[in-house]
Amino acid sequence: MDSTCFRLHQLEAITNNFSGDQKVGSGGYGDVYKAVLNGEEIAVKKLHALQGLDDEDFRNELCNFNKVNHKNIIRLIGYCHDTHERCVEYGGELILARIVERLLCFEYMQGGSLDKHIGDESCLLDWATCYRIIQGTCEGLNHLHNAQEKPIFHLDLKPSNILLDNNITPKITDLHFSTRVASTEEYYKTEIIRGTMSYMPPEYIECGIVSNKFDVFSLGAVIIRVVAGNKGYYRGHRELSRTQFIELVVENWKGRLQPSSEYRSHDIDILRVRTCVEMALRCVDRDREKRPCIEDIVHELEELEAEIKRIMSVPLEESKVLIPQMRSNPYHLPLQHLKDITDNFCDDRKLGSGGFGVVYKGVLQNGNMVAVKKLVMSTPKSQNQFENEGDLLMTLKHPNIVRLLGYCYETELIYVPYKDKFVFAQDTQHLLCLEYMPNGSLDNYISDAYVSSGLDWHTRYKVIEGIAFGLKYLHEEATVPIIHLDLKPPNILLDENFVPKITDFGLSRLFHQNQTIHTATYTGKFGYMALEYQLRGIITPMADIFSLGVIIMEVITGHRKYPYPDDIRKSSKDFIEREVQKWRIKLQEEPGYVSLEADCQQIEKCIQIGLICVNPEPTKRPTVKKIIDMLQGLESMEWYIRNELSIDGIQEEQ
Repeated sequence: MDSTCFRLHQLEAITNNFSGDQKVGSGGYGDVYKAVLNGEEIAVKKLHALQGLDDEDFRNELCNFNKVNHKNIIRLIGYCHDTHERCVEYGGELILARIVERLLCFEYMQGGSLDKHIGDESCLLDWATCYRIIQGTCEGLNHLHNAQEKPIFHLDLKPSNILLDNNITPKITDLHFSTRVASTEEYYKTEIIRGTMSYMPPEYIECGIVSNKFDVFSLGAVIIRVVAGNKGYYRGHRELSRTQFIELVVENWKGRLQPSSEYRSHDIDILRVRTCVEMALRCVDRDREKRPCIEDIVHELEELEAEIKRIMSVPLEESKVLIPQMRSNPYHLPLQHLKDITDNFCDDRKLGSGGFGVVYKGVLQNGNMVAVKKLVMSTPKSQNQFENEGDLLMTLKHPNIVRLLGYCYETELIYVPYKDKFVFAQDTQHLLCLEYMPNGSLDNYISDAYVSSGLDWHTRYKVIEGIAFGLKYLHEEATVPIIHLDLKPPNILLDENFVPKITDFGLSRLFHQNQTIHTATYTGKFGYMALEYQLRGIITPMADIFSLGVIIMEVITGHRKYPYPDDIRKSSKDFIEREVQKWRIKLQEEPGYVSLEADCQQIEKCIQIGLICVNPEPTKRPTVKKIIDMLQGLESMEWYIRNELSIDGIQEEQ
């Protein structure tokens, strides 16, 4: 989007020679004046002549603004770069000095900057407006990061750089520090540290590291100030635990929000508050690898709004299944309601069963569906233990993780036979309520007849990639890292678009990074179990990597418990070529197939990754982050290939 080049005298005329009466703002890098151009109000920013800010910075900001066009990024109207000479006194003499004037013209924002609307305790605006500001800022930042040929990192995102128009629509401004990076560049280092300290991530302050997670940290700090105010931001960092801070913010907003006659809208607002503060805390994690990407944040907000739309379509009582805040215990569901929606756990509603329980389809009055899992406990858990684990699972939010909607721990009296008579006995039920996956499990789509039927390659690749993203979230991004320990096709569910979602955390173990756990008790499916776990009870994230490798091979080949060690022990190269050739023949049969070679290369890469993952030596398996980088071409596989593509660790299922 090209902007107009103005002459200096034109801008002097419309600002009354930069009159103080027309000045509407001033900052460390320039003064802003209100003006009228062709009947439109505009803002003229006259940059200061500061050491360290030169023509390169000016060109950088101008170039960045010309590259973007989005409703949540300030619109650049024009610019002026003027050089002239002026007679000035220096050392008692008159000399001719070279004066450089740099100016930028933007659309005028009647609402001023966001920082003017933030108080000590929270934003001074109502919640609906605050939420629109959060949404818009996220969307604007996502445009900078992902809508350009080269991503733009803002590097100075803060409330004073978020302007509001007359409808309080947020628009990101001030791209003078912003940098455009190669799309393949994960991060870079700089020795120049500049910006606003409380919005800088620790890796930048301490090591000069710049990545896309820089802006995510700044975004989190902005959101926290919007929902908790300036004092709340510092309390959240220094005084309170994560849970205490979330509850403090939620309670503060409960006091400000007035319940309406349709009190679901009040609870939905509280749901949005809780989601935003939880999301913001993930954004300001000290470990940049644990922060979400901006596209994940936008997707999470979109999913939230889709869920709210669904909630509003169901009767009030049923919406309590979907809105935790509408229950006295935010995540607890009444047993009777789960009986009602599953027709008293009728066999006709049974979706499947496994070692940990039976899953039933729950049908709400409006036809929407949920999955209700009735757990079988070999050793009953205490209510406190079960609810603590349920609360943890409720915090897991990712597009590739099945979402837990709530749980039930309830004891009822049942009439049972005992010594030739009937007596009352206590029966404790443990149940989970989950989002419903209409396409069932991945297990249903693994078939030996894959050459003539089954999922197309692009869908299979999306499944592989999605499982990897979900596993990365569990290992590296969840509040408490989780090892799944039972990753297998039946535990990968597919939504209506065949997006894979990991489920069934019945065996999962919480762990700290670099921690190895030894256990004497383990269960799982042997065909997917790593040798070190199966034989010695050693638990590390690499156990899940092994399982992922087996799944990748099964998705590609269509065969179960693949690859067979005896089949390819002599030559992994022959095995790879044979499987790629099978796919080549299949793809060539499709009329008008245009990406044959590219897809065959992708298939070969995925097979190599699968074989690398099932290496019997855990230290030779890649982390899930490296697997994702390999899939996306950001990480070389050369080292792993040199160190033998081994499948000796695959065991026959017992």
